[in-house]
Amino acid sequence: MVLIGRAGRIADGTDVPWYYLVGGGILGAVYVTTTLITVRSLGAGGVTAATVAGQLTASVTADRLGVLGLEERALSVPRIAGVMLLVVGTLLVVRS
Repeated sequence: MVLIGRAGRIADGTDVPWYYLVGGGILGAVYVTTTLITVRSLGAGGVTAATVAGQLTASVTADRLGVLGLEERALSVPRIAGVMLLVVGTLLVVRS
């Protein structure tokens, strides 16, 4: 924020609704707990690959639905193929 000249806008962070903070905190705790449990069976690479694949899937879905004020973006063959390639890659990484 300092580098881009918006350090004064940090105080705007207090305008965030309480349920965003609670929800984010709960989801963060769930993610950390899940990671700690699954890292023993999937390994660090598997957990990382699954996280990236899950995040991309969620972001493509968010784009499609236009959530959080995003402009809706249609699903396309390349976007679906990208998600599928990450899923396949995850399966290859966790395969023993």
